[in-house]
Amino acid sequence: MISCFAVVVALTGFAVLAEESSAGDAAASEAPDDGATLAIIRLPDKPIMLPVRKPEPVRLDSVVVRGEKLDRALSDTASSVNVTTGKQIENYGDQNLYDLARRVANVLADDDGSISLRGVNSLGAQGFGSPSSAPVISLYVDGIALDPTAVGGNAVDVFDVEQVEILRGPQSTSQGRNALAGAVVSSTRDPTPYWDFLGRVRVATEGSRQYALAGGGPLSEAFGFRLAANRVEDDGDVVNITRNDGHWDRSVNELARLKLALTPASIASLKSVVAISRTRTDAAPETIFIADSAGDSTRRKATDNEPYRYLNESTLLSWRNEYALTPVFSLSGTTGFIDTTGDLAQDFDQTARDGGSATLDVKGRNLSQELRLNAKAWGRVTGSVGVYATSFEDRRDYVARDVQVPLTAVLPVPGAGQVVARIDTTSLAANKGDNLALFGEVDIQLSEPLTLTLGLRYDREQRETSVLYSIDRADAYLFGNETVPGINVLPVLIAADLLPTTDGKQRATGKYSALLPKLGLRYRLTPEWTLFATYSEAYRAGGAEVLRGQGTINAFKPEYTRNYELGFRAMPWQKVGINLNVYHVDWRDQQVATIDSDDGFDYSTNNAANSVLDGAELETRWRPLKGFDLYLSSGYARTRFKDFVDNGQDFSGNQFVDAPRFSGSVGGSYRHRTGTFLSLSYSSTAAYYSSPANAADERGDIRRLLDARLGYQGQRLAAYLYGRNLLDDDTVKSSVRTTTGLGLTEEGRFVSYGTLRRLGVQLEARF
Repeated sequence: MISCFAVVVALTGFAVLAEESSAGDAAASEAPDDGATLAIIRLPDKPIMLPVRKPEPVRLDSVVVRGEKLDRALSDTASSVNVTTGKQIENYGDQNLYDLARRVANVLADDDGSISLRGVNSLGAQGFGSPSSAPVISLYVDGIALDPTAVGGNAVDVFDVEQVEILRGPQSTSQGRNALAGAVVSSTRDPTPYWDFLGRVRVATEGSRQYALAGGGPLSEAFGFRLAANRVEDDGDVVNITRNDGHWDRSVNELARLKLALTPASIASLKSVVAISRTRTDAAPETIFIADSAGDSTRRKATDNEPYRYLNESTLLSWRNEYALTPVFSLSGTTGFIDTTGDLAQDFDQTARDGGSATLDVKGRNLSQELRLNAKAWGRVTGSVGVYATSFEDRRDYVARDVQVPLTAVLPVPGAGQVVARIDTTSLAANKGDNLALFGEVDIQLSEPLTLTLGLRYDREQRETSVLYSIDRADAYLFGNETVPGINVLPVLIAADLLPTTDGKQRATGKYSALLPKLGLRYRLTPEWTLFATYSEAYRAGGAEVLRGQGTINAFKPEYTRNYELGFRAMPWQKVGINLNVYHVDWRDQQVATIDSDDGFDYSTNNAANSVLDGAELETRWRPLKGFDLYLSSGYARTRFKDFVDNGQDFSGNQFVDAPRFSGSVGGSYRHRTGTFLSLSYSSTAAYYSSPANAADERGDIRRLLDARLGYQGQRLAAYLYGRNLLDDDTVKSSVRTTTGLGLTEEGRFVSYGTLRRLGVQLEARF
């Protein structure tokens, strides 16, 4: 009996003492004094209820979309947006934007910073060398829009990043210029009110390495800092058989960033954050010339006889201020400054022949300022109005030396055999402009389930492009013998239309403006199910570009889109998220980059008469258990030119460049309470064309990429094994046909390849 009571006492944690009442004392006095002590134990009159800790419900993490500047919850955002948090970046081991984009529907990204959303390529086919029109997809880091010269390391690196948002579709109301087709918004980690440190070392096959550290904390109650540094190296997958270089496409990317946060006690409503970052990219451009005569025998084998390297260095300064005027109204401002230099040295024809060389030196600067007045829950209104201004400029000095042109057919000399000309040209191009915009967007709750969205932006841009072009030499050599003095054949080459007649300074200016409305409705069927309908207009300003091989300026007009979109959001049981968007876009006067038919080397931007885009994205998330996350992402994008004829070629009905029809990804991650961790992701992308001609030999292959990550993460130390592209999918990313002309003496294609399999180990220490 006593043992049963002991069990009760142990289970309840309740000590029942000897009876202290008089009856109890009397009973004790009457007890026989035999040296034994008797304790009388009585159960309480009411049962004792112990507090029971309920298990935390399994639900998806709440996500706030900041890219539209209204800080909406993902479930209240009509735009088709994919949000990748810092935790997800860590779970899947993303090293750059390219890794992250594999899991996002209707997104095609590359590790050089280029990206395509819904079949619309940000950089087009121009590549690095053309100062053509601004991109149609904005890339933001810490609130600052990157100019084309600063895209490289800034946009690619996702180390110590808090959140990356990929907004598919026009963002002209909130983001303004260069967001006609979408935006990528990256936010790095701010200083924390506690001290922390992360150190990482990663080693993988093909000389892939990473050395990184991040950390910081409070220096006082009002002041904190955070440092991040990252160096990523890779020996590449291309061999140069001419120069006997086994690591022809090796790359080194470096990042250093300092963030300072000020929250003074004297101004409790103020938060000021300054971010200063420096990036450096040293890499080889990915394209390889494949001659038709060589076929596939030179796959991943470069034949350049001259060095081919690209060095880009960029400094970015962001100063963000937030000040709460009242519990409802606040002011926010973001100041940005970007300074970038780039140097490109290349083999002009990328073959083993002595076909000459070229250098391109780029300098770019961009200063921007945004100021907004925000209202949160002002009656039935939540919104933001503001002003944005930016001034930008870049200079591109392009020098070509010893470009070889065969002249035997043009200038036959009896008995002279082969006649070869050597040509030197210089092109000094400058591009500058100013942009001013007034914008606003508000959500008005008309009733409990129905919300109206109104947006408007007035955008005005002024641009100027100039070029100083000269032909410094055009000497012919008989019998191909360059030991004797050359003969000036410039008049002959101009008459034969092998060289342009342009020689001197040219200038083009333009002013452009647009009024861009946005209208949307949000209807909440239930607390978990919401429908959206949106109409918006977007535009990209016109401009001018320099055709570096011809020394001429090519001007083009603005372009406009009308965008119609339906959306659906659901979060049943708080553990499943469903995001569906269906869209239709009418595109007028589209700016399209096409290859010049004369020399096969220049690209020019032309306005297509009209284009049409249709498609959809379906993305789902599911958290069946704590620590267990699954996702599915699928997209369909149909692009089509209408009434587009260029250089005698009819592209009507053809697809855009870098516009795969289908794309999708599936995967998940699991983190056990013991620290064991596993993540898997499989993505697939349909084949796509690399030129508007949609030729069979100008396309990117189907991509099938499997990534995995297995490891252990404790409180202080972590170790992972990982694999990227485990199936070793050997794909062609792009293929563009060339024709013989200035410096190009053989028919062929410029081809770039995807990264092959990487197997590695990653070690981390956290404090």
